[in-house]
Amino acid sequence: MSPDRRRALEATRDLKPTATNLLRTAQELGPDLARWAFEQWELRSHARGKFDSPDRMLFVREALEQATHPSIARWRASLFPPGATVADLTAGIGGDALALAQRGPIVAFEIDSRRAECLIHNLDVVQAAFE
Repeated sequence: MSPDRRRALEATRDLKPTATNLLRTAQELGPDLARWAFEQWELRSHARGKFDSPDRMLFVREALEQATHPSIARWRASLFPPGATVADLTAGIGGDALALAQRGPIVAFEIDSRRAECLIHNLDVVQAAFE
C-alpha cells in the first residue's frame, strides 16, 4: 500500500463519515484519497463477519460481496494436497487465495487492477500473521 493511502487510513480511523469530517479530510488529503479511505473503513466494517483480519485488509465493494466465506474457503483449500502448488485463476480480493496460501504455495491471477491490488495487500496481511 502506498504511503499516501496508509496516511489516509490513519487520518480517517474512527471518524464517522459526516459532512464535516469528509470536508476536513478532503482538504487535508485530497478528495479522492479521503473518499477511498472512508470507503475502506466502511467496507472493513462490512467484512467483519467474513474475514479474520478485516481491519488490516483492503476491499472493493463488489468483490467483498462475492468473496468466499473463510470457512468455505478453508474447506475448499483442504481438498488439495498439503504443499502442492494451487492456481486460483479468479482470485478477486483473495477469499479463496487466503485459505489456499495457508495450506501451501499458490499462484493467484486477477485481471482487475483494483482487485489485484487488494489481493496482493491481503495476502501480505495473512503472510505477516504467520511469520
